[in-house]
Amino acid sequence: MNRVSVILLCLTTLVVFFILRKQPELDIQKYEDQIDALQSEIYLLEGVNDSLQVEAALLNDKIVEYDIKIDKLNNEIDVIQDETRKKLDSVDRYNRDQLQKFFTERYRAINSLLE
Repeated sequence: MNRVSVILLCLTTLVVFFILRKQPELDIQKYEDQIDALQSEIYLLEGVNDSLQVEAALLNDKIVEYDIKIDKLNNEIDVIQDETRKKLDSVDRYNRDQLQKFFTERYRAINSLLE
């Protein structure tokens, strides 16, 4: 026999050996079940994430509303402080009756705000 025949015989023998050799069985079903379980968990978490995003958007809207209310209240406070400052600045020009009226109205307004 020549060399080529020997090499071909060896290669053929190796190929037949690998074909006939029993392949180890893999437990594919186990891995597929794990993949399915993980996929179900992913879908569940995506649903939870979507609901949390909706809730976050609603809370952001409320924050914007509260910011607007706070700005309005701050503006009202500024106006009240300015008016009070003007009244206090002019108090030294009041006579006795005007002073009594001023303090009566001032404390009446403060009491109504506290109630």
